[in-house]
Amino acid sequence: MSRYSRITAYHLLDRDRERGLAALRDGREKNRGAPTLLTAEEQQRLSAQIHQDFEQGMVGEGKRLQAWT
Repeated sequence: MSRYSRITAYHLLDRDRERGLAALRDGREKNRGAPTLLTAEEQQRLSAQIHQDFEQGMVGEGKRLQAWT
């Protein structure tokens, strides 16, 4: 069951009829996603810091990781 309004459903059906079989494709392969926030070097440094903290008995917290630079 879907909860589309009748107008939206008609719009989607019309769009799919225009596209034909191409409308059935997933399309996510074209979505590259957002760029990473950290460079590869920064990711390596953060990973090393997390491992070092873990060995000292510290567990990473979301707020602490967000503040990491």
